[in-house]
Amino acid sequence: MKKNFLLFIGLFLILLSCSEEKQLEIDYFYKHFVGNIFDKDKKMQISMNLIKKKDKVFGNYFYQKDGVSIELEGKFLNNGTFLLNEKNAYFKFKFSGKKITGFWKDKTTKFSLEAEENYENSEELESFFHKEKNLNLDVFYLNSKNSKISDILLKKFFGDNFIKNKPEENLKKYAETYKKSFEGVDSNVFKTYEHSIFSEVIFNEQNILVIGNNLLDYSGGAHGSNASNYYVYDLKSNKNLKLKDVFKKNFENRLSKLLTEKLRKKLKVDSLTEASYFEDEIQAVENFFITKNGITFVYNAHEIAPYFVGETKVFLDFKNLKNILKIMIN
Repeated sequence: MKKNFLLFIGLFLILLSCSEEKQLEIDYFYKHFVGNIFDKDKKMQISMNLIKKKDKVFGNYFYQKDGVSIELEGKFLNNGTFLLNEKNAYFKFKFSGKKITGFWKDKTTKFSLEAEENYENSEELESFFHKEKNLNLDVFYLNSKNSKISDILLKKFFGDNFIKNKPEENLKKYAETYKKSFEGVDSNVFKTYEHSIFSEVIFNEQNILVIGNNLLDYSGGAHGSNASNYYVYDLKSNKNLKLKDVFKKNFENRLSKLLTEKLRKKLKVDSLTEASYFEDEIQAVENFFITKNGITFVYNAHEIAPYFVGETKVFLDFKNLKNILKIMIN
């Protein structure tokens, strides 16, 4: 009896190990973690968004205490370890079921890390990827299991003619449309073209999901083009939030003033035209994203300044917006 029991335990552990290895073999996934970084007897709670794209890994995390989002970028190593770098520090950890264990380290300190997958008041997302052979086309898409949110995500990513509930078919259709748009172009020239679009998760907490769709395209000329578009979803109402949903009535002038003042301060100029911007004042745009401690407004290249200025991001803390906000992230 004891022998059979030990045999059962052994088989169970082997199956568990295989399951974990299979999970790590998945080329593409999105996961949301909640956990702690331990400084001796002190716990610092964090939330992390993690995307794996073959051996590349990227995402972000923030400490619940201050809410400042910190970008992460790294790789998945052959030994099953994740190595994620931030400015002047890095994470190193492994999976064990739905948990990750490892450490955070900078030049002087090393703290242990423990976190677990968690989708309470957040959204579980599926990953889809399409890459064409002999074609510089790379498409990475995140889809919700919630059909109402899924429809909105599909429309924002693929346009009005998306195929309902069919992410993989939409990816194939996207690739076919891209190829058809360059029919007649010399094949040697076409090989130099590049096109990629990928989704990322900026925030996934407190029933607010923020997705960013990033487009990079080169089809000849002196330089390519790129754009980042962000969408904020209320998971309770299944709604894509707009400025009017986030701010109180008649917010426009006050918000414009805050944005202009913040950008002038950031650029260290008295007038934005000194820094080559088209106008001295900027207006709020629907291209924005929410994080734990504020709202960032995003202006793509050539939107409010010449191409060489590039993308402009202006962050406003919730504290500075409290008089005109309808919603607040705790």
